[in-house]
Amino acid sequence: MDGDPMATLNWLAVIVAALAGFAIGGLWYGPLFGKAWMQESGMTEEKVKSGNLAKTYGTTLLLNLVASFSLAMFIGKGDLNFGMFARQHSTAGLHLRRHHRALS
Repeated sequence: MDGDPMATLNWLAVIVAALAGFAIGGLWYGPLFGKAWMQESGMTEEKVKSGNLAKTYGTTLLLNLVASFSLAMFIGKGDLNFGMFARQHSTAGLHLRRHHRALS
């Protein structure tokens, strides 16, 4: 491997991908399938309103950044083993975020 993979990483692409994931998640769990998701997961309007939205959205954005970074390392010029490891572990965090179990 030539050079430092962190130096050749396209940070703008990582940030744009994280923000795009955040926006898509907002649409997915909001106007598109929000009511169906709430019904199937047992979430209520009261639970949503009583939750810490700053913590929920902040954690969501952070996990999107981790997922975008690890994917960039995986498909970019980064170390394949690191990319696989990071992606597997960030996926577990995203799964918890989707179901609000870690944030309740």
